[in-house]
Amino acid sequence: NIHIWFDRKLSTVDNLIFSRSKLLSVYADMSEACAEYADPNRSMLEMVFAPAKGWIGKSDEEIFAATMEELERLFPEEIAADGSKAKAVKYSMVKTATSVYETLPGCEAMRPSQTSPISNFFMAGDFTKQKYLASMEGAILSGQLAAKAVAQTNLVREKSADWVPPLKADERQFNKNSPDAKDFTPDKQLYRVTVGKLDEPSESGSA
Repeated sequence: NIHIWFDRKLSTVDNLIFSRSKLLSVYADMSEACAEYADPNRSMLEMVFAPAKGWIGKSDEEIFAATMEELERLFPEEIAADGSKAKAVKYSMVKTATSVYETLPGCEAMRPSQTSPISNFFMAGDFTKQKYLASMEGAILSGQLAAKAVAQTNLVREKSADWVPPLKADERQFNKNSPDAKDFTPDKQLYRVTVGKLDEPSESGSA
């Protein structure tokens, strides 16, 4: 992921954009799409640099330069790779080599469905069989498919002559001595990234 803060507003698109770029697969103007980065005067673009094969081992400076060249193609009237238009004030980069899997011939057949040979064991997740790749959208769709599978299984069981309804959660006795009886889920915390400002270019044009 690459985050770039600019000295001015680039767009007012309040959603995630699937890009036509060969390197930046998706991007969003977080100053419009996220309350934590809201700014009426300056944009902060967050981009997914993928596929990163061949780039993951390169320096941050090389990746940043390639990103700016791609942004010049996407925003030719607002961004120039040489910095003559909208200027990048600072940038941050998070490299995760295994964040996106490589789709190879035959791998689709290896994805499990939401049902399993084990009774009452269902699966959901972007790794399961659904029409999207490993993504948030795929995870959501897999959850819907898993819910449908559970519902369909229950319908079949209810029609069986020897079916016995399971106890509801509020009908089960609570064991206060259980090791996890007092466990609770902590509040979610967003990761924090420390960034630094870009060096001001000298009169000769070098940083």
